Amino acid sequence: MVNYISLFDKACFPGSLLKSEPSKELINAAKLLKLKTEPAVILGAGYFYLLVLSTVAIILSLSFILFGFNPIYTILLVPLAFLTFYLFTEYPKMAANDKAMQAMGTAPLVLSQLSIYLRGSPSPERAMKFAAENSTGLVADDLKKAVWKVAVGKYKNALEGLDKVGRKWGKFSPAFQSSVSLIEASFSESDPKAKIKDLDRATKTLLKDTIAKIKEYASGLHIPTLLLFSIGTIVPLMIISLFPIISFLGADVGPLPTSLFLFTTLFASFLYSEHILRKRPPSMGGIEFKLENKSLPAAILLSLLVAFPGFVYLLGYFGVIINQWFLLAVKPLSTFPIIWGIGIGFFVYYYSNYYPFKAKREEVRKIEEQFPAALYHIRNKLAEGKPIEEALSYTAKLLKGSDIAGLLDRLVYKVRAGSLPLNKALEFEKIDSKLIRSFLILIAASLSRGTAAAASTASLILSYLEKLNAVDDWIKELLRKSLTMMKATALVFSPLVTSIIIVLFQMITKSIQTQNLPNIGPTLISKPSITPDILLLIVGIYAIGLNFVLVRYVSKIGWGSDPVANGIELAESFPAVLIVFTVTLLATRILLLQSLT
Repeated sequence: MVNYISLFDKACFPGSLLKSEPSKELINAAKLLKLKTEPAVILGAGYFYLLVLSTVAIILSLSFILFGFNPIYTILLVPLAFLTFYLFTEYPKMAANDKAMQAMGTAPLVLSQLSIYLRGSPSPERAMKFAAENSTGLVADDLKKAVWKVAVGKYKNALEGLDKVGRKWGKFSPAFQSSVSLIEASFSESDPKAKIKDLDRATKTLLKDTIAKIKEYASGLHIPTLLLFSIGTIVPLMIISLFPIISFLGADVGPLPTSLFLFTTLFASFLYSEHILRKRPPSMGGIEFKLENKSLPAAILLSLLVAFPGFVYLLGYFGVIINQWFLLAVKPLSTFPIIWGIGIGFFVYYYSNYYPFKAKREEVRKIEEQFPAALYHIRNKLAEGKPIEEALSYTAKLLKGSDIAGLLDRLVYKVRAGSLPLNKALEFEKIDSKLIRSFLILIAASLSRGTAAAASTASLILSYLEKLNAVDDWIKELLRKSLTMMKATALVFSPLVTSIIIVLFQMITKSIQTQNLPNIGPTLISKPSITPDILLLIVGIYAIGLNFVLVRYVSKIGWGSDPVANGIELAESFPAVLIVFTVTLLATRILLLQSLT
């Protein structure tokens, strides 16, 4: 995939000229992202771009005073300057927060493995090694490093290494550090019951914090979503609809001011959506895919091929010498091919990168949904003192036909036919869901202490999953209306309104061309410097960009940092926007413009 961190690093090169004292949050973000650029230089880069754009705005202001230069460029450059400064100072924090979100998504699993393993083993080294080997993510990676540093003598003992991991991620989640402290405190307890109580509290503390944060976030989403919907979407569309009228009254609202206004507001909407998404608590479960950016060249090539007639039309429009036959052939298409080329390019990129994983992702989601029911029956059989293979076989027969039954059948076969213990059978079984794999490994580890201990572990896991599922259902119900409204705006309302604006502008232009231009007081109604074809290009690209911002926002709120779900929703959205935009434009042209002929 595109390495945005590397691109950002390179863009910070002028920052050394204006080094400034960075905030602690920026320092922590740069450290987590392992940026090559110093935090002081990053902040300096923000000031540099702010200074450059502000200087340009001042020069344009003086030009307006001295020579009557159009003031709209100054008006648009000032917010753009501050938005650029905000991007350079906030992007590392956004990226670090995304990284921390992903890490904290796996943290409850890591801590539950630690605490459940420690119930039957007094060794923190073994528990840390077990959790590190059977987990994924940054927290697990740090545990592996801590185990290695204990082995080579960099840490006095495993508890010191665990404390370091807790302090590092405690900057992003105080509850995680509290849970680690409870695990550390359990080693000073001489009473076994008190020790188990501390270990249980460690898991529950982080789980409760995760649930509380999700509820708080979901409850507070209404107003930010409304602001993004109104100020970031409705207001720009309303203002752009007035641009044609303003230009007819003598103000020179040409292609450049229109583009600057629309894409500055789009950029601001994107940054605001990122600000909201930064606060989203982590999601758990799912599957990790190795995504590659192989389709980017094909997407760019196809985009250029589709857009080619539009580029030919633009060359003719700007007076570049071109074959008249070509020009006549592409004239009816106007700038439409460029809009379609951009939309199709995005579609091909997201479709080819993420759609191949759709079936696998759906399969994993089904298995994760079926897992609590399976775990309930496995727990009951283990509580009766039945061996694990019998518990698995009984559950597979009971849930026959489901995806989880197939997984359990394969495990039973490996245990019986291969005479393997469950932990070894799991090593030879490919389980795509990191959630299910982690929990089955925990049950397998507790079997060494007997079926009663394994049943107790299964009960803890089942309680954990039931709470998570209850919160997940609550969130979906709470956000359903808001997210549906945002998605409808992106897919239908935005392309619908933008296409109607273009036709209305074309109607007014055509009316003025066929009539004498009257004087209205001191103001003469004049023909605007922007033509319908150029407005079509600008507004069409804006509609595609707005779709990207809104659908990405809706998807990330619903699915969190699930790249496949986000990519699939984006892939499905671009064709819808192009179709609505094109059909509405053609229909309104037929209905409205024909009435003028």
